[in-house]
Amino acid sequence: MTIAVIATIGMVIGFYFIGRSNTRIIQTLVVEVDYYDHWNATIAVNGISEQFSYYSKDTIILNRLGSNLWKISIACSKNDGSTGALVVRVKLTDGTVIKHAQTDSPYGTVEVDIEL
Repeated sequence: MTIAVIATIGMVIGFYFIGRSNTRIIQTLVVEVDYYDHWNATIAVNGISEQFSYYSKDTIILNRLGSNLWKISIACSKNDGSTGALVVRVKLTDGTVIKHAQTDSPYGTVEVDIEL
């Protein structure tokens, strides 16, 4: 009887922890490009790419469709010969930076790849 009760309690506790996984699927990412002049970016999500051309600091919001693997590639380039820093940050919606890259090179390019 005691063994049956302990086994039952163990199964209940085991199911409780299995059902309470801390794993969560990230649905939205924020791509922040910080540069004081003109820049171009190509962002590819699961092989489908889009090009952006902006001036100064800007953000691009990426939303996941479904729960499949999310492969993101970002290439961002400066359009001038300055040595100012071009910074690309990929952040969660709460502001947590999960990946970043920077270049000070004239006409420099940074690349960021993420799989979630």
